[in-house]
Amino acid sequence: MRQTKVAVLVRMLPTLKAKLSEIAKREHRSLSQQVELFLEHCVKDPKGEDIEENASWGGQSNRDALGANKKRIT
Repeated sequence: MRQTKVAVLVRMLPTLKAKLSEIAKREHRSLSQQVELFLEHCVKDPKGEDIEENASWGGQSNRDALGANKKRIT
């Protein structure tokens, strides 16, 4: 069963959009699909669980989980 999705307006630098578009093209995805994939990856902690289940957004452990998942995208 397909989940309902919502639209989100995001402002970014043109250079970032260009990089994301290049990655999406290389991966045979739409820009929207690629951004969604990156966001889903970024909101997981190192154990693969949703961050919101483990800590509040302001908590130190949440910042540690976000930092542990940070990868440079080039």
